[in-house]
Amino acid sequence: MQSRLSLTGVLLATACLHFVRTAKLNDGPPKKYAIQVQDSYIDEVPKFGTVIKFNIDMANTAEGKAPYEVTISPDLCCLEISQNDFDCDSMQLRPPKTLHLGQIDRFDNKTGSVSFLFRNLYCRFRKGNCTFIISTEGKSPTTWKHTIVLNTYPPEDDEDYDQCAGLDQDPDRSCSPVDCAIKYKGKRNHYNTVTGHCEPVAKCHTRAPDRVTIIAYYDTEQNLCHSLDLNSSDNTVYLSELSIANPADRELMTSLLASVDGEKVKMEDIALDVMLGAGAPLDCNHGMQKGDVCLCDPGWVSSGLDSKQHTHWCDVLDDTNHQVSTGPIRLTYIQELCAIFALSVVNLLLFVGWILLVTFCLCCRNKCRAKSNTSEKL
Repeated sequence: MQSRLSLTGVLLATACLHFVRTAKLNDGPPKKYAIQVQDSYIDEVPKFGTVIKFNIDMANTAEGKAPYEVTISPDLCCLEISQNDFDCDSMQLRPPKTLHLGQIDRFDNKTGSVSFLFRNLYCRFRKGNCTFIISTEGKSPTTWKHTIVLNTYPPEDDEDYDQCAGLDQDPDRSCSPVDCAIKYKGKRNHYNTVTGHCEPVAKCHTRAPDRVTIIAYYDTEQNLCHSLDLNSSDNTVYLSELSIANPADRELMTSLLASVDGEKVKMEDIALDVMLGAGAPLDCNHGMQKGDVCLCDPGWVSSGLDSKQHTHWCDVLDDTNHQVSTGPIRLTYIQELCAIFALSVVNLLLFVGWILLVTFCLCCRNKCRAKSNTSEKL
């Protein structure tokens, strides 16, 4: 029984050592050092939690009064994506700068603690490890690395989540795909619908060294970079070798573009005018062609590429450069007539109102005189 237990322990130790070596991490200070890691752990991440908190407790094990200055800084975090795939780029702890814990004094039985934070919308269901660089200054200065095992999976008795087939299907959100750009900080932006994993976007140089000829296109569904060539029985015909002046070549270009410019594939930074070769006729609308571009007439600008990657030249009025006139305002003939009529009506109303006011005042005056005469006769 003891031999089986010892064999199991050796296998577990070998597996752990293999995992650490795979992630290229070194761990642990020699026990002879005075400063030791008393405890290191991560706080449990609740459902929909957005913070992973790493905690490190340091202790001074030296005899007598031996103060030390301890510095701890985050080094590297590696996530286990699959058995042979580790992501050591997307997870960066905050703060990234070096933290000074101050002196840890054995005489006063002091310990020091520090925490590092990682913020993300998808903090649960992560496995891997994170290393920290620990440096001490004092009687015996030294520097070493310490590893904290990262595991933010819920406890075994927690059943408040779904079982998903893919790593990047969120169990807390009904196994819906995660936003790869958010979870991996832009390092693995393509979601593979077959494996349920986020993958790094394939590098794809779509243009030749002349920066005009299109030589490849990116397949957004398969995350692959495809070369633009037509395989024939004799040889390979490249797009750059076709001529816009040749009707047969132009028909071949059109068929090739139709196969590329479908709903399945979106090409990067491609306009049909450029694809058809330098010097191809352009529809400049309110402008004049010069080389591969159109020079717009004054007051006109180009709206650019549409959803089908076709360029629209000089088709929009430019309303950004209107100049304000500093001269006197000139009215049209109709505007002048309307102004004269309005002023006449206003003057007429004022005149009638003045007449009514005078008449009212005279009437009131006559009534007052009549009343005074009647009173004198009585």
